[in-house]
This record gives sequence, structure tokens and C-alpha cells, in this order.
Amino acid sequence: GWMWNESSVPSLTNCACTGNSARDDGGGIWNYYNSNAILFNCTFSGNLANDSGGGIYNAESAPRLTNCTFSGNWADDYGGGIFNKGNITLTNCTLIRNIALSAGGGICNGIGRATITNSILWDNLLDQTFGLTMATYSDIQGSYTGEGNINADPLFVDIASGDYHLKSQGGRW
Repeated sequence: GWMWNESSVPSLTNCACTGNSARDDGGGIWNYYNSNAILFNCTFSGNLANDSGGGIYNAESAPRLTNCTFSGNWADDYGGGIFNKGNITLTNCTLIRNIALSAGGGICNGIGRATITNSILWDNLLDQTFGLTMATYSDIQGSYTGEGNINADPLFVDIASGDYHLKSQGGRW
């Protein structure tokens, strides 16, 4: 993987974690034991885990992610974008086109809980989210119970080229 955190509180802003791999868990970042990372405006794309957590593997930690994008990450087992066994918080994040072969293409919660607000989970395989997820005011493909959640095509500018900005109502950028 790209970064291993144990008993630390790293703060990352405007980072790009792209094209990394792990023989086991955490293709991008591996958080363990009170590694409460703070990530702002970071991109995780094209990362691979031969087990779980293509983008991030989180255990016994409570990271906070804001304005982050997870796209095209892969896990041979659980959590294509994120595998979580802690308490992870996502705000204004986009998880799109991540793949997990067992469950949780976008995010998979093992014994953990994800709190998701004002985010988009779209076109992840096998599913958008798996396990205990508290989502509000988010756009989750296939619908998801929670206050203010919707199931509507987010109308990204150009999915094929990886431009996940949203189009205006007039169809412009």
C-alpha cells in the first residue's frame, strides 16, 4: 500500500493515492489501532488489495474524510473503496466504480460503522454499501434508508474519462 498508519493521527490535504497495491489489506491506506487520520480533498483511484480495502482498510480507528473521491479501486474480498472495522466518517465524498468480489463495492463495514453525510455512492459492485452504515442527505444508487437520501443519477460530467464533477441543471459544467 501507499501508507501504513498505526497509533497515529496523520492529516492529509489534496493528496492523490493512485495505482498502489497490497498483498493483503489496504491497497491505498492501512489504518490500525487509533490511527484517526484526517483526510481532506484526497483522491483514491486504481488501488488494489488482494484481500480487503482497495482504497482504505480501517481497523480500530476513527478517520474523518471530507471531499474525498474513491474511484476504480479493487478488493479481491471486501470493501472495494473502503473496508471498515472502526468508526469512519465521510462527508461530501464520492465513491464510484469501486469493486469488491465478496461485498461492499463502495464501502464494507465489518464490525465497524460508517457515518456518511452529503455523499454519492454510485456504480460500485457488488453493492454500494454493506454492513452498518448511517447515511443522511446522500445520493445512493438503489436507494438507502436515511433522512434526505435520494436515488437519482448524479449526472457526472464524464464518467468514461474519470471526471466526477456534477453537471449543472442545464447540462453544462
